[in-house]
Amino acid sequence: ITPAMVDRFHRRAERLGRPAHALVMDAGRLRFPDASFDCVLLHLALAVVPDPVQVAREARRVLRPHGRASIFDKFLPPGRRASAARRVVSAVSD
Repeated sequence: ITPAMVDRFHRRAERLGRPAHALVMDAGRLRFPDASFDCVLLHLALAVVPDPVQVAREARRVLRPHGRASIFDKFLPPGRRASAARRVVSAVSD
């Protein structure tokens, strides 16, 4: 994420009258304490970070016990084909 994206996010939230707070930081080294979130959402993130495994570890670290992590990522490694289940879900969700 870039500072310009965060600025755009804040402007949109203000326009919609929604409270919002976003920070720029390294997804592989989050500046949050352990077990500080009930929910972690990785939306189209793992395919674009240098170390997706480290990002997933950080998500687990900041997640409270019995919290929920959700990963939504549409990219596949080169040469890989989506599973049949994924193709069905993509067809009905697009």
